[in-house]
Parts: sequence; structure tokens; C-alpha cells
Amino acid sequence: IKNLSTALKRMEQAAVFLLASPGPKMIWQFGEYGYDVSIDENGRTGEKPLLWSYLQQDDRKKLFETYAKLTRFKTKNSIFQNGTIITSAMKDAVKYFVLEKEGQQVGVLGNFGVESVDFDLPAALQGQWVDNFTGKELNWSGQSKLSLLPGQYQLISKTKLNK
Repeated sequence: IKNLSTALKRMEQAAVFLLASPGPKMIWQFGEYGYDVSIDENGRTGEKPLLWSYLQQDDRKKLFETYAKLTRFKTKNSIFQNGTIITSAMKDAVKYFVLEKEGQQVGVLGNFGVESVDFDLPAALQGQWVDNFTGKELNWSGQSKLSLLPGQYQLISKTKLNK
């Protein structure tokens, strides 16, 4: 990926998969901003300058907001702390997993490819879902395919997550 906007969008996708998986996580300093200063700046473990101008760039601001939403979801919904991954797979460029805890289910899916795909929707992802970034209700009952754009991701759940 050579385009900054595309790279930052892919960082959002990677963050969703990282932070939605159960357990504690660590993010390298300023990763939530799409920090692109060399790791060797001021020594590998030295202080790095925070570039506040990043928050004036729409794509970086959206990445930061995505991290903020994910952090709120993770801290306010115990499924992300100790839920169980009941199914996961990667087929071609599409990856997904489904978490479960006490009857609640959360699914994460994304197209990591550079082309649109028609993804064969597994049984675990069929049914009624809520997209937790848009609030939109999704009805994937009896649906066998789902079209995903390059870099498209979704954080879905059977019931709306606490924000």
C-alpha cells in the first residue's frame, strides 16, 4: 500500500481485529494516530515527538476515533475481556471470527485484499446482527454471499454493544 489514506484505513481494520480479540493489548506509542516517525528517532525506546498536527488530518483523526470507540467497547463489554472465540477462518483475503459469552455473540470480519470480494457467508455469521460502528441493523438470514470492498471491516453483534 503506497497511499497514506489507504494505509490508515487498513490500520483501522487491523485495530478492529486486534482490539476485539479477548484479553489485554498493547499499542506502540501513538499507533492510534498512524504514527510514521522512525522507530530509531531518539533511540528505539527514547521519547518520540507527538505530532499534534495529525489530528488536523481527517484520515488520522478517523483512525484515532476508531481506536477510541474500540477502547470503549472493550472496557464496557466483558465479552472482549474473556469471551471465547467459537469460530474463525480466513478464506482468500477475508478473515473473520465470532466471540461468545453468556449468550452474547460478537463477530469481526474484514476484507484484507485489494479487490472487492463476494464472501461465502458461513452459518456462524448468518442471522440478525447490529453493525456497532453505524448502528445499522443487518439481516443476513438465508443469505449465502456478502460483498466486501477492499479494506472493508465490520464489528457486529447480536445485540448492540455498550458504548
